[in-house]
Amino acid sequence: MANKQKIIYLILIVFNLNIANAQTKALYVNDLKHIIGDYYKENKLLQFAKDSGYNYLACYNIHYIHKHIFDITNPVTAKPLHDFIVKAKNNFGIAKVGAIGETYAPFEVFQDYNLDNINEPDARFDIFNMEFEFWNQTTIDNYY
Repeated sequence: MANKQKIIYLILIVFNLNIANAQTKALYVNDLKHIIGDYYKENKLLQFAKDSGYNYLACYNIHYIHKHIFDITNPVTAKPLHDFIVKAKNNFGIAKVGAIGETYAPFEVFQDYNLDNINEPDARFDIFNMEFEFWNQTTIDNYY
């Protein structure tokens, strides 16, 4: 399959998913690492999401937070993430919160976080999103 055909195929898959779940409006949150734990930044983001009709947050850099800011698999140190997800769902109308990863390793961490919060569905990730940067050959060769 030619590259152009692959891109069109991927776009059609996304389009069909959006049609099948027309009630979902997702916001890709790229730099949660600069927001998490800051009451005012969190509330500003969540208020924007609510005012704009977003009901799903797809959060990138969760694995970065885990490696460099705090351990999300430790319930004590994961409290800022826990509280952010609970606040998003309970106070700002966010129905789903997803964690984005690029390779297998982050999903093990996300699952461990979810298992630590097994009895608290409002604190858990609802969706795991795989992100693959297929357009950059050097990225593919050196990272994936």
